[in-house]
Amino acid sequence: MAMNYIEAPRGASKANLEQYANGIGQMEQLARSLQSQELLPERFAPEPSRLRTSLEGRVRQETLTIGGKTSQELLGALTQGGFRIGSYARSMMESPAFTTLPEPQEIDLVRLQVKDLGISKNIPTTDEIYAKAQELGLDLCPAEVGPQLRLKYKDQPRGEWVTIGMKQIPASDGYPNVFEVGRHGRGLWLPSRWTRPDLWWNPGDQFVFSLRK
Repeated sequence: MAMNYIEAPRGASKANLEQYANGIGQMEQLARSLQSQELLPERFAPEPSRLRTSLEGRVRQETLTIGGKTSQELLGALTQGGFRIGSYARSMMESPAFTTLPEPQEIDLVRLQVKDLGISKNIPTTDEIYAKAQELGLDLCPAEVGPQLRLKYKDQPRGEWVTIGMKQIPASDGYPNVFEVGRHGRGLWLPSRWTRPDLWWNPGDQFVFSLRK
């Protein structure tokens, strides 16, 4: 029996997926083209996108593996990897509110700019951004996405800062914070950002949310 090309990546190792990422992407592009011409049998058609039409072509999607590490193990991995950890971010990871999954699990992420959400206000608040994201099929990330994304995103461009769309965790100063993933000079950072519900954000600010299943 012929194998659906989508079934093969699902059974592949993480190393194989990374090795053949370009080829898999090309196969998907070809399949979508053939499907649009009604030349592709349904069994071989690519899975329908879960991304809302208004976000297609405007956002970046990626898969991240989370879970399998405790907060202390994550802190240890960040330290050993040479990543810089902000003092407030460290206190968030040491908070009882910061939890991790016991077993590894893949999560689909969507990275976007505030303006991609289509909010009518030019400078929306945190609550307005979160509400619009929910409306578009995006969920808040588990807190461990911040440290896990920092560990994976080693080739981050200099000067880029990405905010994790997550439920705020009080830092050591008692104020609500979320994680950021950024690069300042040669340093790869996991800082935090004070994030009140009524905090204003600029159109070009970047967020990461999880894609709803």
